[in-house]
Amino acid sequence: MQLTKNLSEHAIQVSTQLKEPKWLLDYRLRNVELLNVLQTEKSSYTDMGKLDGLMQNALGKTGKVKIEVKGKGYSKLSDSAVQEKVKAALGKEVPGSRFEAFNNAFFTEGFFVDADGSAEVRIESFGNAMVKAIFNATGEKTEINEAILGGPESMFYNNNVIVAENSTAIFNSMQNLGENSLFIQARNNYLSALSASTPGSSDPIPDAIMTRLNLTNPCPKL
Repeated sequence: MQLTKNLSEHAIQVSTQLKEPKWLLDYRLRNVELLNVLQTEKSSYTDMGKLDGLMQNALGKTGKVKIEVKGKGYSKLSDSAVQEKVKAALGKEVPGSRFEAFNNAFFTEGFFVDADGSAEVRIESFGNAMVKAIFNATGEKTEINEAILGGPESMFYNNNVIVAENSTAIFNSMQNLGENSLFIQARNNYLSALSASTPGSSDPIPDAIMTRLNLTNPCPKL
């Protein structure tokens, strides 16, 4: 990927359009700086040159994303009501690849879910989409069921699952996208309320494969 000098300007433009607070813009700009340092992760599903080109071409394009959280609703990452929780979650991140930093810098749909006990999340995407999610798992045991659907040309996605102290979380994710859709899941970040634990999961996942991840705090080292 040939990085250009206007990447910071583009991050500012996205943040301005979304009317984000300065701390969230600063987060985007920190990830722009990481684009010059981090490497592109290898993928067993997609040609690396194509992925680099896709990142460049995705700048400035937007898609349609519909988010539904059954029974609980969700908040935008920029909402003042969840600001401290979002800042704490983002502060624990250590991006492991250029894809992850790219999505962090330029996501156009970012949302936060307080999942106490359970959460049913549906993400439907069309066009070109960049999505970032934070799930805050509290209570003795929480189950989060995520479904990613639609027919996007491309979709960059990553999330943080925050597991509260003395809590256990189960995270189920299903992707069922169009035949020609390119889904790039930069990485799932599994973070405890006390410290970060980030087992990598960077490859795009084939259509309609269910993954079941059991998360506990303290998180085991993987």
